[in-house]
Amino acid sequence: LFLLPFWLKLILLRPPSPSLSLSLSSLFAHLLALKMATKSTAIIRVLVVGECGDGKTTLVNGLKHPDAPAGETGKAARGVTKEIRVVMGMELKPGVLLEIWDTPGVGDKDVTVMQLVALIEAGLENTALTDGGLDGIVVTTPIPDGRVKLGAQVVQVLVEKGFVGGDEKWGNIILCGTKLDRVEDGDEHCFDTDVVPLFFASAPNQTGRSVKVSKDDYSPLVRAILGLPKIKVSYQAPSSQVMAGALADKLGVEVGQVQADLDNWRQMISEQQATISGLIEDMNRREQEQAEERRRRDDQLSEMQRKLERNFEDAQKRLQQERQEAREEREKLLAESQRQHSALLAQQAEDRKKESEARQKEQQKLMDQLQKQMSDAATEREKLMQAEKQAIKDKYEAVEKAKKEAAEESSCSIM
Repeated sequence: LFLLPFWLKLILLRPPSPSLSLSLSSLFAHLLALKMATKSTAIIRVLVVGECGDGKTTLVNGLKHPDAPAGETGKAARGVTKEIRVVMGMELKPGVLLEIWDTPGVGDKDVTVMQLVALIEAGLENTALTDGGLDGIVVTTPIPDGRVKLGAQVVQVLVEKGFVGGDEKWGNIILCGTKLDRVEDGDEHCFDTDVVPLFFASAPNQTGRSVKVSKDDYSPLVRAILGLPKIKVSYQAPSSQVMAGALADKLGVEVGQVQADLDNWRQMISEQQATISGLIEDMNRREQEQAEERRRRDDQLSEMQRKLERNFEDAQKRLQQERQEAREEREKLLAESQRQHSALLAQQAEDRKKESEARQKEQQKLMDQLQKQMSDAATEREKLMQAEKQAIKDKYEAVEKAKKEAAEESSCSIM
């Protein structure tokens, strides 16, 4: 509901009209909502017709989708279902969804047979909202009743007078016997041998699709729905005179009264359908405008995305270029640093070599000086030693001389 246009929400949320015919707007609005919600899923659409109390609404509740609201069930003097409502049904098989058109019960005190006939005709003829038409009609009748009831007789008239397709038109009809869980002895046999042939009296070999269901098991009906022909129901409303003539005897009412009533309801529903068609056209126009706006926004977003992608690519290229330049610069700086480091190492080696040579020279000079000093000191010691020797010699000679002189003097004294 939140995805629908505002004007369609107004239709869905406005208070229901007390007139059944006016509820058609609700019907089509609900149908549009279902179409929007399930447009990507294959749909089988069936119309359910029966009398009040036949278990029709219970059957619809048994076939509905888990997310769809349940219809009110039970006995009521004025009937339970008051309008044709479209219910999203269960998934019949993967990718195939059921769509149920639930009609008011025949015999409802608030819904005349002519109202119901006119509504059903509108649903059958309006193929725009059903993707080409309904796929089938399910007619409910309680197995324990053992007779073709008025609802089934109305469908017989619709098929015989309005359905197009010759004998094949009965292929879209399913007679569904309800309340199998309440049957007594002989009820099923009566249904198979009396009710089914009588209902399909105008069909080839007086046979057609028929199933029996209980409130706890609708699988036979599901299989029958999946077996419906691919050809849609084709309906052309006969003149009110023809319909009145066929229905008057069944209703026990004069033909003129039936015809006038049918003409009246057909006119009212036709006017409402014109209004609804206008709403649909307006919706289609708005959808087209919204689609154009979405396309325009999508184009703008696509262009923005393309620009962003181009800008991103350019930024990536610039970043890669800058990274390449930075890498090259780093390599240059590293090479220069390595060169400078190598030069520094070479200079340091040269300086160490020079320093070593200078130290060697200085050491050699010092050694030379030391050797000279040592040589000078040796020479000086030699001189001193010679001088000392000479002094000792001189002193010895002086002593010897003195001794000699003393001896000479002593000798002289003696003499």
